[in-house]
Amino acid sequence: MTPDHAAFLRAICASPHDDLPRLVYADFLEETEHPEHVARAHFIRAQIAMSQFPPGSVEHDTAAGVAARCLDMFGENWAWDYPKWFRDECQFEYRRGFPEVVTARVGHVVGHAAEFYAITPVTDLRLTGTPLPGAFDGAVALTGVTALRLGPHLHVAFGGDDDEALGDPLITEAVRCPLLANVHTLDLSQNQLTNDWAVRFTSALPNAAFANSLRELDLSMNFHLTDAAANVFATTPAFDGLTRLRLKDTQITRSGAAMLRRRFGTRVEV
Repeated sequence: MTPDHAAFLRAICASPHDDLPRLVYADFLEETEHPEHVARAHFIRAQIAMSQFPPGSVEHDTAAGVAARCLDMFGENWAWDYPKWFRDECQFEYRRGFPEVVTARVGHVVGHAAEFYAITPVTDLRLTGTPLPGAFDGAVALTGVTALRLGPHLHVAFGGDDDEALGDPLITEAVRCPLLANVHTLDLSQNQLTNDWAVRFTSALPNAAFANSLRELDLSMNFHLTDAAANVFATTPAFDGLTRLRLKDTQITRSGAAMLRRRFGTRVEV
């Protein structure tokens, strides 16, 4: 990647939700008249257009066709703009012209988190694998993350000297990370969260950076959650801002479900 390209990427990562830096970069690419760069310019513009129109509309589907053709022709080449460890160890999905939806194993992030979050404008982050501390260290670009998925198969266990820990280092760090202030969707489904965890999480959430931005919380397929957790969720003021709470496939009974529906109405799925 040339210095010019790197400078554009830094600007895009600094403002991940702003289309303008991406469109400026597309203009730069097209002016090179290199076929691969021109295709990337068309791809960026097409995916931005896709984000502005509903699926099924003529505008969206026309733009999707252009994006698909460009990706088929040059997608493998574009991947070489990223480090080998990113290409080999991460799964990613393009949105608005760049890898925004990124799935990575925690072990591949820890130790070079700042680099990981600086090479592409990540807005939807999914971390899997053995939880280790340090997944969010030094990563200023985390402010662009609006959707966060942790797991699956995290096992919470309490003990040690930290009475405020949430049983898993990844969840604990996410709640404590000051840079995750824009997360509106948190997916903790398919882990092994417990009733004790529910108490600790609802107590810790008001102090989280994303306390005011969180709107959707997915706790489905946590089979250790019972009516005791339902009672915690139904009474905590920490969930006042939620527009969607998912608790499918837990041990919450009809009684617990009724309690949740009295609090959340159609905002809860249980």
